Order: sequence, then C-alpha cells, then structure tokens
Amino acid sequence: MHPIKEAGQFIIHSDGNRHASLLMSGQYDRNNFVNFDAKYGKFAYSSHFGFTLERGIYGLNHAACDSMLMFSEQDNYWRGRRECESVEMTDALIRSVWRPWSDVIVTTWLIPHEYGHVRIHRVETQRTLDCVEGGFAVNRHQLTHNDTSENQLTLTTRTGVCQIVDLLTTRQPLTVTTPPNSNILYASPGEIPCLSTTLTPGAHWLACAINATMHSSLPPPVIMAFDCGNQVLMLDSKMLEIK
Repeated sequence: MHPIKEAGQFIIHSDGNRHASLLMSGQYDRNNFVNFDAKYGKFAYSSHFGFTLERGIYGLNHAACDSMLMFSEQDNYWRGRRECESVEMTDALIRSVWRPWSDVIVTTWLIPHEYGHVRIHRVETQRTLDCVEGGFAVNRHQLTHNDTSENQLTLTTRTGVCQIVDLLTTRQPLTVTTPPNSNILYASPGEIPCLSTTLTPGAHWLACAINATMHSSLPPPVIMAFDCGNQVLMLDSKMLEIK
C-alpha cells in the first residue's frame, strides 16, 4: 500500500496479485467536466476492471454505481459523491464528508488493505432514501459464476473476481447490469456487485469490504469486523478507530 497524501490517494498492490487499485478522496473542479463524478468522485479505480461512466439521468443501470454509494428519493434518479466539504488522510485511511442533498450528510472512511479495501459510511438524513453501493464492474460477457449469499455477492469471470461483503449484514445483495460501452476498458455490458437498502430519516452506519483479483479465485479472506457502537474496525489483528 502506497499513500499519496498530496493527492489524498492510496495505491493498493500486492506482489501476488497483478491487480492494482486506487482509493480516492474525491477530486473536485468547478469547470464541471463531462462525467466528472465518475472520473474523479468514485471511491476506487481499478487497473483491471476500469470504471463505468454515467449513460443517463434515470435508472440505476445508467447511474455508474460501481465504486460509489448512490442515493435516490425512491424515484430512480440517483446521486453519489461529487464535491467533498472536507477531506482528511492519515497513514491508515481517507475520511471525506459530502452532501448529496443539503439535508443529507455522508461521512465516508476508506481503509486499504493488501487485497482490497473497506468502506465505512455514516449517513445522516432527513428524508427517506433508497441506497445502493457497488464494487468494481466486471465484463458481463466473461462472467462464469454469480455467488450470492445473505450478506455478500461474488462475481467470477474468466479474467478475474470481484466481491462485495456487507460487514453489518443490514443490506441485500444486488447485481446491476450496465449498458454496452459504459466501461472505459471494454465495450460489452458490465455487471456490478452491489448492496442495497432503504434508509429512513435518522442516522445510519453502513460498512462493506471490496475484494478483487485478476486470478481465478480470491485470496484467503482477511478477518474483519466493524463495531459501529464503539466505532472500531478490526482488520486482521489491528484495531482502528473510526472517528
């Protein structure tokens, strides 16, 4: 893991895994370039799985929900992270605060580890919201297996694997299929492993792990758990305060 504090980024790469990923604090430019959210606002970017671009303003499959936490007022129009109110980076994590609406505050912590990363969010909302969070998008034409359980979703292709795991078991697995020509690396449709839920007005904790590889199977799982009451993440043998 290589921190780039000047840019608010972590590069994650293992010697045993040719896959490299980049965790992002969220870059913002007032020039409002086309597809700015997808190009600079996602939580992570992948050397192998690439990333998807928004294809329309209506429908989750057009919303480029890979590596994003997306919200909708139950009308199928979706918003994710675009501009951060504040960003902090330490040797262990990136913390950002952002508002998809003026009365919805999201605090996000991104924590890298050798084979992937952990995302933790605290959402304070005054409105009811549908909520979807995605991992990396895989090539649908190369998909060989979809393994869905109560709190996780693993997509296996001929060229790699991506998994999303709900650490608090409060969300439901969901696969989102993107239109052709949405991903910057391949023309075929993409499949995004996601977690979904509906948030009522109030404060909510969300936590998930993203694991990805170019190999045919994932490495042995890292032991992890998040205690939202004490705001402590256990990652392997380490304890990390989430403040």
